[in-house]
Amino acid sequence: MILNKLYLFIYISLLLVCPLQAQKLISSSGGVIDNNSGSVSYSVGEPITSTISGNSNGYVTQGYQQIEVKSTRLTDVYCSSNNYNVTSFTSTNLYAQNINANQYKFIFTEVNEDRTPISNPEVFESIRNSNITRLNWATNSSGNKISHLDKTYKVEVQGVFQSGLSPIRDACYINTPKSAELSTRLTDTYCSSTENYDVASFTSTNLYAQNIGANQYKFIFTEVNEDRTPISNPEVFESIRNTYITRLNWATNSSGNKITHLDKTYKVEVQGIFQSGLSTISDACYINTPKSAELSTRLTDTYCSTTENYDVTSFTLTNLYAQNIGASQYKFIFTEVNEDRTPVSNPEVFESIRNTYITRLNWATNSNGDRLSHLDKTYKVEVQGIFQSSQSSINDACYVNTPKSTDLHTRLTDTYCSSTDNYDVAYFKSTNLYAKKIGAIQYKFIFTEVNDDRTPISNPEIFESIRNSNFTRLYWARNANGDRLTALNQTYKVEVIGIFLTGQSTINEACYINTPSVFQLPTFQSDILENKNNNTGPALFMNNYLKSLFIIYPNPNNGDVINIEFFNEGLINDLYMNILDINGRMIESRIINTEPGLNKKEIVLNNPLVKGMYFMQINNGKYTISKKIKVF
Repeated sequence: MILNKLYLFIYISLLLVCPLQAQKLISSSGGVIDNNSGSVSYSVGEPITSTISGNSNGYVTQGYQQIEVKSTRLTDVYCSSNNYNVTSFTSTNLYAQNINANQYKFIFTEVNEDRTPISNPEVFESIRNSNITRLNWATNSSGNKISHLDKTYKVEVQGVFQSGLSPIRDACYINTPKSAELSTRLTDTYCSSTENYDVASFTSTNLYAQNIGANQYKFIFTEVNEDRTPISNPEVFESIRNTYITRLNWATNSSGNKITHLDKTYKVEVQGIFQSGLSTISDACYINTPKSAELSTRLTDTYCSTTENYDVTSFTLTNLYAQNIGASQYKFIFTEVNEDRTPVSNPEVFESIRNTYITRLNWATNSNGDRLSHLDKTYKVEVQGIFQSSQSSINDACYVNTPKSTDLHTRLTDTYCSSTDNYDVAYFKSTNLYAKKIGAIQYKFIFTEVNDDRTPISNPEIFESIRNSNFTRLYWARNANGDRLTALNQTYKVEVIGIFLTGQSTINEACYINTPSVFQLPTFQSDILENKNNNTGPALFMNNYLKSLFIIYPNPNNGDVINIEFFNEGLINDLYMNILDINGRMIESRIINTEPGLNKKEIVLNNPLVKGMYFMQINNGKYTISKKIKVF
């Protein structure tokens, strides 16, 4: 008995001193740990088959693995029975309770001011690497930031861990800034109680507003006197920007004109534009626009050297850029000088006034309206900015050389120029042949007869066409006798020279064209030609290709319908008819379909002829005859 009591005492003592421990911990996935092998990891809610008691794993109990669960919210500063008033979208910090999460997710849900839910609330989120956020860091599903004035939001916070998100605990409530209390203005740099800020440039001087997190900023420029007193009927300009920065030339008035007034003073006010309204206007600041006596421009450094004149390679393509000073227009003045930049007597002066700060030589004209098209000349170039109220002063001059006659040349454009195939011209009278533009006053087209393989021929026939534009037609070219170029099935070498006020360009390449195989007019209305049987009397029409009987009746005519009749004895091509008035103006143009033998046609005119004298021209592809028609 005594021995049994002794065993019981020892057993109880051991229980008191050494807690009873299970031999093994087995997870549902098969992981095993015994009392000697350390710890084991379990997923939340994973069932286990045994329990280790004591201090080996304080979170393990019979049945399921348990972990300590944490949650967070905004700190007490923002959480009370009253909504917290946020004063700034961009600078007011909102702090969450720190639970050592990797990131913090702030959820802003729109509610009524009394915290009751609303239908279809707008939700914004901000995920941060710290426990701090601001209103303008939160965005909705469309990527828009919180920028609603006078709104209330329920704010919830979750901690982001590697294993998941913490649960949402309490919500706190905040009010966004009040439209009646939120305002902005230009920053202190531009705002003095006594001195107006002098803006140096219309185009490059930035004016910064205080950032209040608005979606846009509206800058209002109101003209005032230099002493800041109001003026009657002031001109007002506005600039609405997606940032809190503007410049003078970004502001426009109700007519769309930019601020380009020199020597003016403006009161500047700023409003923030939010999704739900505008901020109030706070203080005004005052700025002076650039001074006419201090503002100037010239060609950019590319064209301005102290020793070398800039060589312009093309009258029509080379741009000359002035320094941009935000003027409404730019006046480029070209004054003829010697190549060494010394003045010349009675220099020729050309001017170009542009709506941009770019010009070209052929855009400049003299007092007679002639364009600048002198080869081998040097010009001093000065630039003035033209503003609404005055002009800028002239600063430095730059010097340019016009294209050299030995370097400048032109030819027909690539359409007509092939190294192997001659270009087939479809019509003598209507096919245009274009030369490359080089800014010449006139273009001289030279057509020299050659063989079809482009080899020269003895005593070639040469035709020339001098035009005021860069295109010609075969029919416009004449030889030394004044005859037009109308030869069928011929090949010509075509060269082009640009004619300038002081010289000509050199001949560069030649192109080769074939003339038409038949003489055709380009447009006809054969659908209104009708065959009619009419009695007729004879008239004789002869040339090297055919002998035809040809008459017009009735003549005199009432101007509605003209009948023609002819006998075709050998013509294989159609005839072409033109009706001209006594001044040579084209009235009608038709194709006359031909058939072997007797042809009778009734031509119904598109527009009846008025009383007077007219001429009908008939062409068979090589020769033309003319008949008078009298309309009563």
